[in-house]
Amino acid sequence: MKHTAIAVALLCAAVTVPAFAGDNADANDPCAIFLCMAGKLEGGNPAECDPMYKKFMSIKKKNRHGFLPNHTADARKRELEKCPAADRSIISKIISKFGRLKG
Repeated sequence: MKHTAIAVALLCAAVTVPAFAGDNADANDPCAIFLCMAGKLEGGNPAECDPMYKKFMSIKKKNRHGFLPNHTADARKRELEKCPAADRSIISKIISKFGRLKG
């Protein structure tokens, strides 16, 4: 947990996009989504992250039989990997906790 918190803090310093800038944050920005989901791993839930969390959870894959959890997890992982500063180990933790949730 301590390593995750340190990695998130370093990522916050490295990201040039103001991910937690309230109205300025873009819910479609993969780095903002990554930062908010990394915060959720640690138990944080700031109101500024609601749009990013909703965007992340709106990524769903289905077929005629219904929800596909593994395909959904893969699609969510691809979205987070669009952030060049995202730590791959933290992405894996996010996906293992939130990736297969139907939401």
